[in-house]
Amino acid sequence: MKTIDTQCFIHYNKHINIHTQGENMFNTNFYIDTFQNSKKQFVNAIVQHDGIKKALNEFVDTQTAYTKSAVNAALEVNKRVFEESAKAASEFTKFDVSKFFKVSK
Repeated sequence: MKTIDTQCFIHYNKHINIHTQGENMFNTNFYIDTFQNSKKQFVNAIVQHDGIKKALNEFVDTQTAYTKSAVNAALEVNKRVFEESAKAASEFTKFDVSKFFKVSK
């Protein structure tokens, strides 16, 4: 039988998997792309010089790639920490305190 804590960790991991695997339109890449595309639209609307426009859009593309990589790495770390925490919580619930402490009745 799973404990409530373990069930919470499992639910959280399923939630993280949805966001990191792109199964939901509201994943992190969706928000990053939306924000970064608004920057590119701003550049295209305001900057008149083609060379500067190209350089700024390439800079935004580089920012986008870095941000996606950083967010995905953070989500992966978070996922692994919670997986290990779920394992530890599961093992902790198997611990028999009465073997180590004298329990009076």
